[in-house]
Amino acid sequence: MNQITHSAPRTHGVAAPVLAGAKKGASNARTPVETADSLHSMAVARIIDLASEGEIRGLVAGKQSIYLDQVPIENPDGTLNFSGVDVQTRSGTQDQEHISGFPSVENEVGVNVELRSDAPVVRTVSGADLSAVRIRFAVPALQKTNTENGDTEGYRIMYAVDLSTDGGPFSTVLTDAFSGKTTTQYERSRRIDLPAGSQWQG
Repeated sequence: MNQITHSAPRTHGVAAPVLAGAKKGASNARTPVETADSLHSMAVARIIDLASEGEIRGLVAGKQSIYLDQVPIENPDGTLNFSGVDVQTRSGTQDQEHISGFPSVENEVGVNVELRSDAPVVRTVSGADLSAVRIRFAVPALQKTNTENGDTEGYRIMYAVDLSTDGGPFSTVLTDAFSGKTTTQYERSRRIDLPAGSQWQG
């Protein structure tokens, strides 16, 4: 808003007009805000290693002796670099118990294909002894920029899995979605029980 004021000081008996102007200051520009990461991977890794044949001493330093991607599970001060890790060890005695957490035999096959909404991905698995398949997928990051205010926000992804048994029609066996924000890779794993048959497409 512009404001103009008039004053009339007198010089030698004659009023001399004086103009003074003042301009309203511009408002401060808004700084875009980035939402905190809210997505955490739902994938679970199960690893079993056979280190030797016969009885051995075991891990020298417990979880400090186990490395994931060259990082120890536990630091020397007892703090953890990974949460939710369950470790079981057996030293090789004849009367030792079996290791729990492995109710079935699984074999992972890498697909390495980009999932798109306009191009469904179809894969075939065969084998009369198969009882289930596990689908694991990931996004390298998940975020979007609000075009109105420049904020960095989360995003929502919906997905579905259709299944065909022995050449029959496809039917939807799973629909789900996840939403949030992450600047690092987010991974999700889902198990799908297979109906009776010998070949499935999904």
